[in-house]
Amino acid sequence: MSSVASSRWPLVALALVLHACSDDDGSIVVSDAGADAGADIDTIDVGDAGDGPPDLGEDLGPGDGGVTDPSLIFRGIEPIGNGRLFVEIRGNIATTKNPVVLLSFLPGMGSEYWAPLVDPVFGPSGINEADRAVAYVDLLAQGRSSLASSDESLVNAANQLQSLGNTIQFMKDRFFTETTRFDLVGHGWGGLMAALYAASNPGSVGRLVLISPYPANIDVHAEWIANYRTDGRHDTRALTDLTNNPQCGRNLDQCAIDSFRIYAVPWVCEGNEDVFFQDLEVFHANFLGDRLVDLDLRNQGDAYDFAAAIAQIQAPTTVLTGDCDPIPEANFQIYTQIPGALRVRFPESGFFPMVESPDAFTPALLEALE
Repeated sequence: MSSVASSRWPLVALALVLHACSDDDGSIVVSDAGADAGADIDTIDVGDAGDGPPDLGEDLGPGDGGVTDPSLIFRGIEPIGNGRLFVEIRGNIATTKNPVVLLSFLPGMGSEYWAPLVDPVFGPSGINEADRAVAYVDLLAQGRSSLASSDESLVNAANQLQSLGNTIQFMKDRFFTETTRFDLVGHGWGGLMAALYAASNPGSVGRLVLISPYPANIDVHAEWIANYRTDGRHDTRALTDLTNNPQCGRNLDQCAIDSFRIYAVPWVCEGNEDVFFQDLEVFHANFLGDRLVDLDLRNQGDAYDFAAAIAQIQAPTTVLTGDCDPIPEANFQIYTQIPGALRVRFPESGFFPMVESPDAFTPALLEALE
């Protein structure tokens, strides 16, 4: 299993990045201590890990397949582009408000962790459920999505971005025929994907919310890797033992999830580790996406630079960041390059403000989408 360990190790560096800087740069600072996200001051159950994905193209809307949840519009794996892509849509498709698309934090991790975290906003009992449709999307080789062929060379950043565009077009054609714009909420890697889509499709994005966005160029990515390797909170031995275990090789997708639970500990504020383990529910991963997309970016070298593209974003943008994130440059870089972007900071959070500071995160997300 040494080959598995060596191929798996780049995931240690595959993290998400954020910003921790003073509030003299125009940022809004919020906390869970009764703070209003607008003040300038100092779910949905998608199944257990053992649940298999729906059949290809299976529509599990209300009354179909025994599903009785009235908020579920569609759940299925569709042949889209060069992949079989997972899409779940909930809420109200008759609304005049833009549908919200939720994107995941790593190139291989599924979007289902979002469901219970935004349930207070968009779930069956949520305050906005009646006037929003929400889509959970897994990009190519991410979560429950997969390649349509065995050609692993197709698993790269450009094709994941293309799969986002293809999925949005699929939803427009099938469910939102009168819709011209979608609101994108991207976390980590999903934040970078959302930003790049918004930059190249200005007429298709209403509002853009980026949470701890992934590095936009190779230099910030390399610094993030270096900082991570010197952080004393990650358990290198436990990660090595896991990836050297034959069981890891028998189920690489599950191994990706188990590894994440080890290497992501330094991404949260000290003292928030228990909340991170308890409240972040990750059930689906794709090892190929987790490994190959990051390798693709690093192999690009200096060509891995999206700064100029991000500067073209026209959609109103909010960047949500936590002060404890392991590297500040990534989201600060994106925040400063997007014209007119607003940044909201969570002093008691790291990379996962939705679980570390939920009482502050929920109103901040609502504010960003209004």
